[in-house]
Amino acid sequence: MGEGERSDAGRGEQRDDGAGELRNDQHRSIELLESLRRISQALGSDLELETVLQGIVDAVSDHTQWHVCWINEAHVSRSTLEVVARRDKIAYTVESRKRVWDLHGSPSIDALRTGEAIAMENVDDYVDEYPEYVLDAKLRGTRTAVTIPLNTLEPGDVPRVLSVQSDVPLLEDTRQLAFLRTVASLASVAVRKAQGVAASRRELLHTTEGLSLVSFVMERLARSLPSEQIFEQIEQRIDASLVMVDSAGSLRFVGRSPIGYELDDEAWRDSVKEGAEALHRMILAAEHEAPGAGIAMGEIHPAAASLSSCLLRLSGEVPNGHAVLIGRSPLPQGMLDAVASVLVAPLLRDQERFRVEQELKVDALKSLFSAESAGENATVRRAEAIGIDLFRPTALVLLREREAPRVRAATVQFRMSVSAAVHGRSGATVHPTDDGLVVFLPTGCEEHAAVSAEVHALFNRRSLGAHAERAIVTWAGPCSSPEDYPAAWAECRSASELAAKLRRRGPAHISDFGAYRFLLSALGEQEIGEYIEQTLGGILAYDRQNSGELLRTLESYLHSGARLQQTARELHIHVSTLRYRLDRIRTITEIDLSDEQVRFDASLAIRLLRLRQDCAEGDE
Repeated sequence: MGEGERSDAGRGEQRDDGAGELRNDQHRSIELLESLRRISQALGSDLELETVLQGIVDAVSDHTQWHVCWINEAHVSRSTLEVVARRDKIAYTVESRKRVWDLHGSPSIDALRTGEAIAMENVDDYVDEYPEYVLDAKLRGTRTAVTIPLNTLEPGDVPRVLSVQSDVPLLEDTRQLAFLRTVASLASVAVRKAQGVAASRRELLHTTEGLSLVSFVMERLARSLPSEQIFEQIEQRIDASLVMVDSAGSLRFVGRSPIGYELDDEAWRDSVKEGAEALHRMILAAEHEAPGAGIAMGEIHPAAASLSSCLLRLSGEVPNGHAVLIGRSPLPQGMLDAVASVLVAPLLRDQERFRVEQELKVDALKSLFSAESAGENATVRRAEAIGIDLFRPTALVLLREREAPRVRAATVQFRMSVSAAVHGRSGATVHPTDDGLVVFLPTGCEEHAAVSAEVHALFNRRSLGAHAERAIVTWAGPCSSPEDYPAAWAECRSASELAAKLRRRGPAHISDFGAYRFLLSALGEQEIGEYIEQTLGGILAYDRQNSGELLRTLESYLHSGARLQQTARELHIHVSTLRYRLDRIRTITEIDLSDEQVRFDASLAIRLLRLRQDCAEGDE
């Protein structure tokens, strides 16, 4: 062969090598594109996330020279890396096939920390940084490896990484890293899509569960089941412990124990009742937060602090109560909304039922206390419907509060104390009226003294407790027929007004005020006080400062008809001593006791003062 021929042959070999390289390059491009096409198909499917991720790693490993492909979840709290999808075409040891790895011995930790790919063109160069990872890679003949973080993080989500390995130096080809970043982006899309689908399914499930719960409760309301029984059934369906507190802080319902391994249901209820005040403080502290805000239950019971607790506000700008839900996992917001509505429903039903019943009672009592309709058959039947026997001797007792309480709960507690006072009395009933509370108290006789003793025994400071100081209690009767009640009711109201003016404590009857009731009815409490002070103020001040007897002396002198000898005998003093005291009274008050009108004014002021003092001591 000549020289020219050899030269032409060399050039032919070079052309063949170039063409082969071009064909290889085209083949690798086709492989990468085919891999991406397969991944896109997987993303477009309705398969579960685990299947989609497996399809991604299969597409990478089967159609490229990346012979090993993993998608791993990084559990930072446990310092582990868990394989969720894997495909490999390199045979290696059983040890290398384990599904859980040490996160801190892997390049994944750095990829997640920096958010960038860790590309190792030659794994031998990274033996100092990742000794365990490199050792495992070399056992399967790996030369090149890449780890890329997935962009999938949502609140509470698990970080994920894409890891690939090859036994050839692929990173010399710049397309490879771009390809892997694209795969990581597509895998991130798959995860986010699956998260969205899962969230939609959860939302649909919670909506369905919420509607089912609403239907469940409405059906039980239609059957007129007691509210407490409905609350128990709601508690079972939401798998949480329930505590309900009204707006005043009183416990409405305490359900089963959330910590049965430490407290049974009865012990839990006792614990909550003992800590009711602390619970109300927690609720007030959490008022400004949204429904579902956590509260610390440690003050109720230490073990409850470790459970998941949330606060649910019930109905309207001014809530009629709060529900505390205690469970090991929080309820979703959609379910919380449904729970709030079904908890409010029995409360609203009870409130409406109570309102209607109270209106019926008030109307029945108005008819009974009206002189025009007291004896009508309709009035008798309505009274019987609310438990009043109009033909049995019955004392009528009116109870009022001196001042309107600032907190509604105080009125509720007042009513409860009155109900407790008559509890167990056969035939006794308590009803609200526009004037306060009226008690129908059947008596065993009609004698005034016996009935008075009975009323005093029932409504004393001990039975009314903290409410005794502000309670005005008056009574009338006994009534033996419907026609007796209008007059008895008028007496109760008049006596109540007089008792308020004289600040009387303890039960009062209109007869207790004697003939002065006609005068007192025209005077207000302030006017009575001013009249006493104007007439007797100087004498009272002198007696307080000197432990004197001027008021008693004046009272005895007026009672005797201004007779000196009779007054001195009653006071057991000498006439000269009496004259000295009367002179002192004239000096202090600047009044002329020889004037009949002056003596009348002084006598009236003393009587009013004694009435006030008797009223103040009436229930001691």
